Amino acid sequence: MVSDFLHDFGTVTAGPVLEHTFVVANTGDEPLVITRFNAACGGASLTDVPAPIAPGQGSVTTGDVDPSGASGRIS
Repeated sequence: MVSDFLHDFGTVTAGPVLEHTFVVANTGDEPLVITRFNAACGGASLTDVPAPIAPGQGSVTTGDVDPSGASGRIS
C-alpha cells in the first residue's frame, strides 16, 4: 500500500528537481520488495528504494522529477 499513489506537482517550469516522499506499508503476509517503478514522464526516478519491507512494517521512498530539460506540458 502506498500513500497517495499518484502525486501531481501542478504546473511547473523548467528548474530545480521536484521531490515527493511516498509512504509504503506492507499489508501482506510476505516481505514486500519494490522491483519496478513506472513513470508517466521522462526525467522521473525513484530514490531511496527501501530494502524488503517486512509484513506489518512500513518505509518511505522519494520520487523525483527533473524538469530542467523539458518543454511544454509534462504529465
